[in-house]
Amino acid sequence: DFAYFVEKAPGTMFRLGIGGEVPMLTHNPGFNFADESLPMGIAVLAKYVVNALNPKGK
Repeated sequence: DFAYFVEKAPGTMFRLGIGGEVPMLTHNPGFNFADESLPMGIAVLAKYVVNALNPKGK
């Protein structure tokens, strides 16, 4: 569980909504990942890394 990790060290979490015709939880065998959501997820993570490495916007 993520909560136990952030008890030991600072951290952050985000959820990427991927839509879909039938909502399913990720640990369900019927879950179907929407590949179209990858570019947005990659962009969010990349922006986070850039901001973390350059916190003052230099």
